[in-house]
Amino acid sequence: MADQEKRKPAGALRLRKYIPVSVEEKLTFTLFRASVADISATGARLITSEYLSKGTRWIVTMKETPHLTLKAEVRWVKMDQNPRPGANPQFQVGMQFLEVNAEDNKRITTYLEFEKARSEKI
Repeated sequence: MADQEKRKPAGALRLRKYIPVSVEEKLTFTLFRASVADISATGARLITSEYLSKGTRWIVTMKETPHLTLKAEVRWVKMDQNPRPGANPQFQVGMQFLEVNAEDNKRITTYLEFEKARSEKI
């Protein structure tokens, strides 16, 4: 866990409720579901049952607020060390957002500010 905390960029937010996402690679027609567990203006940590190779690029579409579709690159992958009995392996995947335009950057920043304020009230 200390290793992950070192990687977490300033301003990163651990979410109270995961954001469901679809992850796709258009050239190979690969599409699967995952969840965003942490998010910052520069990237996110996904939880998925799919192994993603470091350096591969994907399109990540958030199905709930902040409703974004972003290009991202896998920066690191870690297999869950405590899987549930009988469950498929789970992976934590660090994704760096690529080519984020000003509008999407503002939406992420606004979302982070809102969620941070909300979590401080609890």
